[in-house]
Order: sequence, then structure tokens, then C-alpha cells
Amino acid sequence: MEEIINTLKSADNEGTESPYWLIIDPSAVTDFLSWRDGRETIYASLDKENIARIADQIPNCITGPYFSRSDAESHLKARRYAFSKKAYVYCHSGYWSHKYKTFYREIRPHAQQAGEEK
Repeated sequence: MEEIINTLKSADNEGTESPYWLIIDPSAVTDFLSWRDGRETIYASLDKENIARIADQIPNCITGPYFSRSDAESHLKARRYAFSKKAYVYCHSGYWSHKYKTFYREIRPHAQQAGEEK
């Protein structure tokens, strides 16, 4: 727990209230939407059934959370073989999670608002 707290205390909040980082790899959905059949690319229709299947694949696009960009980037670099070339690190706000926001503000009282560093 102390390691997480120290990481959050030193992480750049990137102008985001109560940040955490994710690795987003859209290939789980994009691979589902199209595929190659010989030389031809076939695209899935966006009917009700396929939209439900796409929604089921969204969790497979997300890895995390991480408590700093550098932790997420290190994981992505170390396990690059498990991700597509389209994978990237994304900073997300935990503002709407009351418990996380309260925790974050307790360990970084000077970061009360996004981008406000004293």
C-alpha cells in the first residue's frame, strides 16, 4: 500500500482530477469488426447482435489501472507482444469515484483540483 501511495504522490496528474492510467488496445474490437478473406476485407454489419458482441469485447481492450503513466508505459513496453501496435496509455479521471477521489486528495492535499499544483 505504501508503494501505491508513494507512486500517486509523485505522479504527474496531467491536469486531471484524481488520475489513474489505463492501457487501451482497440484491436479487440477492431479485429472483431473486420477480417481478411484472401485479398478481400470483410466488415461486420453494425446490427443489434453485433453491437452487443462489440460491447462484450470492450473489457478486453482495457488493462489497468496503473497509478502512474510510467508504470503503465513500463508494463506496455515489457509485454508489448501481448498488445497490438495500436495500444496506448491513457490518463483517466477518478473524480466520480468518491472513495478514490477522497483517498487521492488525502495523500495529495495540494492537488485539490485538476492541474492545481502548489
